[in-house]
Amino acid sequence: MTVSTVEDLPVAVRRLGIKYHIKGQIEPFVAVKSVSFDVRKGELVAVVGPSGCGKSSLVGAISGLVPYAAGSIYVTRERVKSPSPHLGVVFQRALLLPWKSVLENVAISLTIARVPKREREERAMAMLKMVGLVDFASRYPHELSGGMQQRVNLARALVRDPDVLLLDEPFASLDAQTREEMQEELMKIWMLAGKSGLFITHQIDEAVYLADRVLVMSAGPASILIDEVKIPFERPRKLHLKREPEFQELVDRIWEKVRLKRDEVGDEA
Repeated sequence: MTVSTVEDLPVAVRRLGIKYHIKGQIEPFVAVKSVSFDVRKGELVAVVGPSGCGKSSLVGAISGLVPYAAGSIYVTRERVKSPSPHLGVVFQRALLLPWKSVLENVAISLTIARVPKREREERAMAMLKMVGLVDFASRYPHELSGGMQQRVNLARALVRDPDVLLLDEPFASLDAQTREEMQEELMKIWMLAGKSGLFITHQIDEAVYLADRVLVMSAGPASILIDEVKIPFERPRKLHLKREPEFQELVDRIWEKVRLKRDEVGDEA
């Protein structure tokens, strides 16, 4: 994979290795082996791969929640050793606090940081406007649909104005129709927010639709990056793009890579 100097990048991963010690086993389990890639300014990079390829391990390491055995990770030039203030994370489940309003949920990190009430409410409302939920500021999570809850989740990650967003399969729990609607919503929000980000997904068409580049991981254990696909479609993109032959050709190309067994790949990406 082509990499640039760390100083120029929102995210830089260099020869990353992740291992786990499993009870009852002498040798550690190698989840990820020598992975290197970049996320450039303003770019959304998607990562796909077969089940068990280490996507969750990668998310954990970049977010600073999981230690790594080898290599290095940099977010906005700073080496990741713990959760970075420059990184906002959107997980699979919204995990909103049910006893707090939508506005209070979005502002929770600002409340913890003791930002004055007026300022945090203004910033939270600005994010709700961006995700199209201003009229729901006083509602509670149980009054929202799954897609709306994930938009609140996204607003909560954006309210601290992070340099980088890490999105860990944020639409996995949604039904097919809502998922496609949220993909289109994220496209609009992404263009408004102007962030850099890494999007983890097991849906190849979702990756091709949303990303500027798609990174393909091999089957595990000891997963590596085996392909990097540049997406040629200009933004903004509409959902009907998925029905175009060029789009399906890219999906099929990536799918063929995902289907490869680990011993068919070797150790060089």
